[in-house]
Amino acid sequence: MAEKFRRQLRQEAEIWKSEGLISDEIYTQLSDRYQFDRLEVAASNRFIAVLVGLGAVLLGLGAITFVAANWQGWPRSLKIGILLSSLILTHSIGFYLWRFPSDRWQHRFGQGLLLLGTLLLGANLGLMSQMFHLDGPIYQLYLIWGLGVTGLAISLRMPLLGFVSLVLLALAYGSSLDDWLSIGRLPGIAGILQHAPFITGVVGIILARWWNSRVIFTLMMIAFIPTVWIQLAAIGVWTVPAVVKLTLGLTLPPAFLWSYNDRTIAFGNFDHQLFQPLARRLALLLIALQLYLFSFHGWWNGWGGWGNIDDTLGGWELSLDIFALVGLTVWQWFQLAKSRRSPDRWRFDSSSLLVINLLTITSALFLWHSLIYPLPIFAPLIINIEIFLLAVNWIRVGLKQGTRLRFWSGLILLTGQIISRMLEYETGLLLKSIVFILCGLGVMAAGFWFEKKN
Repeated sequence: MAEKFRRQLRQEAEIWKSEGLISDEIYTQLSDRYQFDRLEVAASNRFIAVLVGLGAVLLGLGAITFVAANWQGWPRSLKIGILLSSLILTHSIGFYLWRFPSDRWQHRFGQGLLLLGTLLLGANLGLMSQMFHLDGPIYQLYLIWGLGVTGLAISLRMPLLGFVSLVLLALAYGSSLDDWLSIGRLPGIAGILQHAPFITGVVGIILARWWNSRVIFTLMMIAFIPTVWIQLAAIGVWTVPAVVKLTLGLTLPPAFLWSYNDRTIAFGNFDHQLFQPLARRLALLLIALQLYLFSFHGWWNGWGGWGNIDDTLGGWELSLDIFALVGLTVWQWFQLAKSRRSPDRWRFDSSSLLVINLLTITSALFLWHSLIYPLPIFAPLIINIEIFLLAVNWIRVGLKQGTRLRFWSGLILLTGQIISRMLEYETGLLLKSIVFILCGLGVMAAGFWFEKKN
């Protein structure tokens, strides 16, 4: 139960009691049920945790300053002993305190110590490699550090450590791109970074389910999108036009996200869709951004076609991730088409039909424009029609379900499309001012009408 709600309820209950709306007995029952007496204890525990945390930070800074001042004069054995003992001691105390109930200050302080331990792990790796003169690229340090934190986060089911591991692995992936795209492959254990689409798209979902964290799922899916693009760009064994890879890169992520089902990539029995609504919102947002980007005629006037990718990078092992994701996406769409009431009947709902039609038409436009005949006028016209249909669908769903997010998203997308077309083409200032005024009045009128209706 949220503490804010309990405080508000206690305030209201005291008012009700003073006004005679409830008896002392009912107030006592409410106090026992919602633990009014624990509110001040919880506030005191938080204050103590803040003080202890602040003191721990100051002690840590003092210890770091002391070590830095005497580091060069100490023998190697003493340095190793200090590094390992601090790492083990921090994790041991943190794990012991973390086992307390989650509403106790000891639990929060234990989480802080475990977080400090992950930072000490990175310091140990860096300083140990420096002492033993082990040279290597920085992404190997980030990777080993991130894998260690990931193991700790999985074993303790701590989303906070999971977030730290994602940041470290993202740093490892980003810093490895120069070596990867220049020499074609990464050495040793760093080779797993070349399979980032599979890790973020499949393993990432499993970890998000394990941690039961929407934040981790969102970050994983946001990271999944550019890794697919980079993976397709790095594969050099496909002797196909680059537009085919571009089309696949623009189609695969939103298709995978929209067709995602919590029961497809999961373990155990799940009776509810925890992440599917979030995945579909990300898919629609990605589709809208891509359509808006390619609605400008300059993209189509400047691109008459794409050449072939040189056969210099990657190998078939890199293609396995893409093949696996394509197969998984197709299978998810088949599952999506199955009717729960009648498994023999195949049918998409209206929203899924809209998504698959948008992706199919956009892909066909790219391929036709590049491989068959340029469409500098027809292609942006079709893209703008798709944006209009998507915006109208959002507005319709928002009105039907009474969801403010869908309604306003559709209205903003439609207004942005109109304003962009006015700014893109040569029009007079008077016409532009009229359009701006009409759009502003239309948005305000539609907003007031929606809020009044709901």
